[in-house]
This record gives sequence, structure tokens and C-alpha cells, in this order.
Amino acid sequence: MFPRSVALPAKHRPKIPIHDYPFSALVARPVGKKEIAITPAAQKALDIEWDKLVKAGVWDEQHPREWSELSAEARKQNKTIHVGRVFEICVEKGSELPPGHPGRKFKGRSVFQGNQVRDQNIDWAIFQELGSNPASLTASKLADFYGLAEGFTIQQSDAEQAYINAKLNTTETWVRLPPNRIPARWKHLKDPVFRLVLALYGHPESGGHWEAHANAILLKENWTPVSVDAFRSVYYHKALKCILILYVDDFRIAGPIENMAKAWLTISRNIKIGPVEDSGKFLGCNHVLSQKIIPAGGDPWRDYKQSELKGDCTKLNIIEYDMEEFLRSCVSKYQELSNCKALTHADTPFIDEAKADKEYFAAQYKLEDEAAKGNSITGKLAETVEEGELKPIAARVIMKVFYAARLARWDLLRAIGMLATRITKWNKWDDKRLHRLMCYVNSTLRLRMRSWRSNTSPLSNSVMPPQAVSSTRKRLSKNTISLWNFSQKYFKPFPRMA
Repeated sequence: MFPRSVALPAKHRPKIPIHDYPFSALVARPVGKKEIAITPAAQKALDIEWDKLVKAGVWDEQHPREWSELSAEARKQNKTIHVGRVFEICVEKGSELPPGHPGRKFKGRSVFQGNQVRDQNIDWAIFQELGSNPASLTASKLADFYGLAEGFTIQQSDAEQAYINAKLNTTETWVRLPPNRIPARWKHLKDPVFRLVLALYGHPESGGHWEAHANAILLKENWTPVSVDAFRSVYYHKALKCILILYVDDFRIAGPIENMAKAWLTISRNIKIGPVEDSGKFLGCNHVLSQKIIPAGGDPWRDYKQSELKGDCTKLNIIEYDMEEFLRSCVSKYQELSNCKALTHADTPFIDEAKADKEYFAAQYKLEDEAAKGNSITGKLAETVEEGELKPIAARVIMKVFYAARLARWDLLRAIGMLATRITKWNKWDDKRLHRLMCYVNSTLRLRMRSWRSNTSPLSNSVMPPQAVSSTRKRLSKNTISLWNFSQKYFKPFPRMA
């Protein structure tokens, strides 16, 4: 009989957080080896990144080992060790921007290849069940609502080389460096490996170690999680009345203007961060703050003359979501993949569905007639309209536009949602639907979503803080949902031509 053992029940850790509208955002253009070789700016970006990692001591460069000797030693001691390799990648951030734009730049990364990790026996490595939980789009909008209160503002910064702030507290791990990056004094070694000390990007557990490290620091500085279930990586500081959003290595704080410097100090004295800036590009979207005065009950979209601003007036704190450059890149990608040279003007993202339905039902009736005559219609019932030419590229285009729609162009959601249901049964009418959608996107690149809070709305002078901590999960969820419902009532988002 095979040996058996009783497995103790383990609590399941949901890897997919339970909250509304989760969406991760990573937007950058990969740069290939050939392009890197002929682009000095890309080579410089890689050199800068490598030098930073060496200076930070991400791996122990002073005590390398021959892998054959190290692995034999581990097997003899019945000890588990891991080995992987470090490789370099380069991306261009802001590639949708015009050449010369300050937001368009090369970014180098030296990363751990997490899908090719072996142990001392050359078997696949087994890792801890760690996961990271970046903030969602919903949480970002909540912080925007909070930061638009009277006397409040929104600022942002990013952690420099965030992951390597944390120690790699896991199985002993060694890495092979790229041949051109091995120090000259170790070139005589046949297969040198270096001990990995810090949580390098790409390691399957690095995200979890960084998040745990950042969370420990924030808790020590009196930041409290708003809700571990609904709003992950969102914190509230009761004394400073500030909300903090942490998205991977991006920090975004909303709170009273007079408390912002103190709020940033709680982070900068523990984690090295870049310059603190006013609300700007976050999650791939430009968040632009402004103010406006209108007559009581006036139109927030209209520009009033000074002579019209008499009597009771309302001051609006406004945030505008600008994804024009990103959507322009979506249009360019569609034209490239579809070989479409020109796009016509479109007032809506929808075609005349009556024509599509007429052809579809006519084909269905024809099949029914064939069946009535006793003819076989096997294999003809599933789809009766010609397959679309754009089927191979449809998902690539739709998912790219979908991100902008979720974040700042809600007028596109209906059309995209319908097309998403057609991916596996794409026909020529779906070609027309997708083309019409991209014509509409191209025609409305200047469309913005603008949201505002007025000084006459509740919480303008005394903002209700999130109820962050509670003795029961039921109480916590109730308070969090109440705040979000409140923000939906008084935080007005409307797409309109800028």
C-alpha cells in the first residue's frame, strides 16, 4: 500500500481581490535588442539601471560561487537553494507622445527571470504563495473625490526602485548575470552565480515582499488600511486627514494642503521617493486639477464673463481626465493592424443595427425553409453571416481601447462591451462595428471626462474620513460602501468636449 498522510486544512487565500472595477495598468512600448544596439539613449537607460542595482547591493558581488560546486554542496547537506538568471529589458514610456516630449523616455530594467528558476537538483523551484494587491481604479476615483474638497489637494510621487527596498526573505537564491555584466575579476569562473539579497523585479515573490515592506512602514507611520477587502493598498491617516493610494511603486496622496508636507515626510524618511508633484499622469491618464466660479445653479461647462458673476456664486474644484494621447495611439494601432489609411467622422460609436439584424434574420429564415423542405442544415446553424476580416486583430484593439474607456471615456463602454461578446463569433458586421468605434474615437480625441465638487456640497469644509478600522468585517464593509455611495452622489463625472 502507498504511504499516506493526513493533510491539515489550510485557509484559502483569494488571489483575486473582491472589489468593484479592478484593473491593473501597465502601458509602455517594448524595445528590442536591435533597436537598443542603435539607440544610445536606450543603452544609457540600461547602464543607469544596472549601476543603481550594483550600488544598492541587490546581489552579493563580492562572494560568487561556481554553480557546480554550490549545487553539489547543497545536495550533500540536503539543503534547498534556487538559481535563476538576471536579464535586461528596455521600454519606452509615453511612446504615444510626440518625439521630444519630456514624458517620452527610455526606461531600463534588469530583472529576474521568474519562469526559469531551478533548485539544486535542476528541478523546477517551488515558491511561497505570495501575491500583491495594487489599488484599483475605483480607489483612485475615491481619492480624487476626497482631494477636491475645499482646502484640499492631490499630489503624487514614485518610489525609486521600489522592490529592492525589501529583503528577499525566502529560499536562498542565486543568480547568473548577463555575460557582459560579469565583473572582470570573476571572468575566470566557468559558471559564476551570485547570492540574491534584495527583492529584484521579476522574482515571483518580489511583489509580495515589497507590499509587505511598504505596508509595515505605513502602519508604523500611523497610516491605516481603509478596507482590506474592498479597497486594497488604500490608507488613511487620521491625524493628517489624508488618503494614500499605493499602486505598485506610485504613491498618490489626497488631503488638506497644510498637511501634505507632513504626509510625504512619513514616506520619504523610510522609502526613497522621487520629487513630489501636483496631480498629473497616474495610471496612464493625465489628472489635471483646476478651479472655476459659476453663478449659483449655473452650467459648469460654460465660461462666464466677470459681469455675469454677480450675487450668489459657486466655486468648483475640478479634476479633468485626459487620455487623448493614449487614444491617439489606439487609433494608430488600429490603422496599422487593419491597414486602414483614413477614418471618417462619426458622431456615435454605433452602426445601424437594424441593417445587421435584417441580414442575420434573413439568413435564419432561409435555413428554416431548408429544414422545412427536409434538407440537412447540420453545421449551418451556429453562424449564418460571413466571418469578419478583422477577427485576428479584434481583441488587441478592443482591450487597448477598453482601458481608456474604463478610466476616462465612459461613453465608449457600451460599444466595447458589445464587441467583447463577439470575439469568438466575429462576422463582417462586427468589422463594421469595430471600424465605426475607431472612427468615433478618432473624431472625439478631445473629449474629456471632467468631475467636480462645489463649495456648497456637503463635506466641503469638514470632510468625512473613511471609517478605516472596525471590529467586524460587516461594519467595515458598511462604512466603506457608505462613503463610496456618498462620493457617487456628490462627485459628478461627465464626459464633454474640452
